[in-house]
Amino acid sequence: MKLGASWVLSLDEAQPWRAEPCAGLDVAHRGDSWVALHGWLYDLPELASELGTTTRSSPTAVLLDAFNRWGVETPQHLRGTFVFAAAGAGRDTIVARDPLGSHPLFHRRIRGRHVFSESAATLARLHGRPALNRAALADHLCHRWPDAEETFFEEVRRIPCGSIARLTAHGCRIERFWNPAPAEGGIDWIRHGVPERFETAFTRAVDRTLSHGRVAVFLSGGLDSISIAARAADRTRDQRQEQPLLLSLAMDDPDCDERVTQTGVATTLSLPHRLVEFEQAVGGSGLVAPAAELSAELSSPLLNTWAPAYLHLAAGAAGEGVQSVLSGTGGDEWLSVSPYLSADLLARGDFKGWWTFFQAFRRSYRHSQTRHLSLAAWTFGARPLAARAASGILGSPWQARRRRRVTRNDPAWIAPDSGLRRLQLERASGALETPSPPHGFYVREMSSGLHHPLTSWELEEQYEFGKRLSQRFVHPYWDADLVDMLYRATPAALLDGGRAKGLVRGAMMRRFPALALGTQRKVPGTGYFRRLVRDGLPAAAARYGDCRVLAELGVIDRDASRRYASGGFADPMTQWNLVNLEAWVRAQT
Repeated sequence: MKLGASWVLSLDEAQPWRAEPCAGLDVAHRGDSWVALHGWLYDLPELASELGTTTRSSPTAVLLDAFNRWGVETPQHLRGTFVFAAAGAGRDTIVARDPLGSHPLFHRRIRGRHVFSESAATLARLHGRPALNRAALADHLCHRWPDAEETFFEEVRRIPCGSIARLTAHGCRIERFWNPAPAEGGIDWIRHGVPERFETAFTRAVDRTLSHGRVAVFLSGGLDSISIAARAADRTRDQRQEQPLLLSLAMDDPDCDERVTQTGVATTLSLPHRLVEFEQAVGGSGLVAPAAELSAELSSPLLNTWAPAYLHLAAGAAGEGVQSVLSGTGGDEWLSVSPYLSADLLARGDFKGWWTFFQAFRRSYRHSQTRHLSLAAWTFGARPLAARAASGILGSPWQARRRRRVTRNDPAWIAPDSGLRRLQLERASGALETPSPPHGFYVREMSSGLHHPLTSWELEEQYEFGKRLSQRFVHPYWDADLVDMLYRATPAALLDGGRAKGLVRGAMMRRFPALALGTQRKVPGTGYFRRLVRDGLPAAAARYGDCRVLAELGVIDRDASRRYASGGFADPMTQWNLVNLEAWVRAQT
């Protein structure tokens, strides 16, 4: 199933404030001002009340009032999943992406115009054949993403989450309008009342997802999706709305099989539950082939390899009137504590705090005792401190060494062209974190969770999935106000009870006493994924042959393209990445 047409907003570089008709965007004019909107705004009645506007006004009418009052600061007052553009006499033109980037937004300059769209591929195909970004493709195979704004198309750039493109006759400038931890200041930590503030913010985040018809919930056996299912069940009953539908996959692997927990949650909540065997969900053809086919239809190579199975669940739910599908995406990022807290605790000499953290880390994840100690004490502890010291003492030579090291293990078969390989080396510094973060390693890691290109890529992909099915894919744990609150919650509050996700673990343990959620650890899926790739690779290799297009582009050498599917070539993740990229670049070329 191909995606429908994407909207395009085209503005003259010399006069960007002049509005032109734009199919797919809701546009409103008043005097010398205009606004355009695509997506969904939350809390519109509250915003209208603040502005003194009638609640029966359209969203764009409310936005006109907002822009006339707040000007370029208007996006700071908006919540939702949206792209918002506005201009007026004597004002700069702005095009904004929502705070967390749940709605895609891309930009290209072409023939004297600033052109924006929700689809990078649409922009790339304007006025000719798309030019692929070979360096980005090669870096992706090396697991590096050095530029948060670049895409896999040469001339198309991403507008980051929580940012505006500010246009004048002198050019385009990207500015952030939302950031829970600005670089110039420290964190305004929430030290008291965290559980109560979380309950308020979490309930509001879930309520915001219930205002567009019936919802379904992707239910795994993890605390994130369970907490969303429970809160959605409670809120729909309170508001006399139709009950959520629970959607689950049954994995045929003992390490990933969560059906006992999934059915237990559905039974306790008295909610309808559709539990589908994984092989049935992917059509009995394994995972690799349908994932590669899906990748060929997207604006970027497929990121979530499990997507074909989940799209099968969502498509079935659409037949039952489901308009929004909720997921637990974001729970790992914001309910958990970054292991880089270890480095900060050691730097402060807080060994008692470090031991408390280590015990919580050990109870929350499935590793051997030796592995837990190695990760906490060295990888996320002493090693970052040693790197900070070396950077301070050695300066530029140390930075040059870091750049060389980050590319040292790149497979020789990637970027065989010496010019492309030199470009990779030049770009490598963009993938390196600052070795001496001003507010500590914990804050640095949290900030990366917001601004990393993979975060935007994941949300953009989820948006495309929803567009395929005429549904909304929504993630309450990526609600801007909830993220702002969790970002500033102290690690001690997040580790309440001595385990990760303490803000929901205790409540879910009491809600589902028979499911042992109090001692639950993160379920790994690595082994199962490797088996699925190993089993599905031969069929995919038969279709995509010798990865000839990647070889013709010079992204990989021809010898590797001929033997990538052979035993012992590389790990399954690398093999999948090759099939995935080949399927995608063929569709573009």
